[in-house]
Amino acid sequence: MEHNKINRSAGFDFDNIYEQAVKKYDNAIFVEIGCFEGGSTIFMADLIKASRKNIRFYAVDLFEGYKPTNKQVAPSYDKFMNNIIPYKDYITVLKMDSCDASALFADSSCDFIFIDADHTYESVKRDIQCWLPKLKTTGLFAGHDYAHPDCAFPGVVKAVNEAGFKFYVDKSSWVKI
Repeated sequence: MEHNKINRSAGFDFDNIYEQAVKKYDNAIFVEIGCFEGGSTIFMADLIKASRKNIRFYAVDLFEGYKPTNKQVAPSYDKFMNNIIPYKDYITVLKMDSCDASALFADSSCDFIFIDADHTYESVKRDIQCWLPKLKTTGLFAGHDYAHPDCAFPGVVKAVNEAGFKFYVDKSSWVKI
């Protein structure tokens, strides 16, 4: 798959973070929270496929019932499922609430967790609280839209700033140190 053909309309600019995760881990569990129509999900699945590593990749999203904030649009489950067909062997879709999904994972079991779902303060804070315990001490924890140039998500900024961990900003994403 040519990466430049991926739909980047949802602000997908964190390819380097996904590449770093695949390069760093093997025999791993990856979780993407918030999948929209699958652009970043497909990118990750393509990296996993090319790496030939043993990485279990979970895509978590409500799809329906989500109320977009700011300039966002609601994701389409049917479009997402159609888009990921070539990568269905590399993705496990969990169509459910993020925190409900987190309960399916043991504490300290995930190597990579990326949050890019509901961008309200309450939701980002809740996602961080639910998923941070699931991260291994050597894991990579990150999320999108901390400093997006096209639209501001003050809820993301506030929730990450209050999360109690150090982080750095990479393009429009935050990455826990």
